[in-house]
Amino acid sequence: MRHEGTEETVRVFVQPMMTRRTERVWQKVTLLGDHDTSRYLAFLPPDAKSAVGDTLEAQGETYEFLKAEAFKVNGKTSHVEAVLQKREEKRGG
Repeated sequence: MRHEGTEETVRVFVQPMMTRRTERVWQKVTLLGDHDTSRYLAFLPPDAKSAVGDTLEAQGETYEFLKAEAFKVNGKTSHVEAVLQKREEKRGG
């Protein structure tokens, strides 16, 4: 993960965000590209520093942070949830 120019290794869980429109994907076989995979939900450890514009590299993909919020339980941060967008490779032409 890259935050303010500094790289840090963190454990993170990333999954596609599901909406009412895309929930049916998990219920039946669909054609590739039938559902929206433009946004991802990530769960990070409580000490992870993240801000809009930061990047995360996972499983050969690069994601950009669109939003990040720390969640507290009994006044202590339990984890950070973030909304990510997959960064597309820019090709010269």
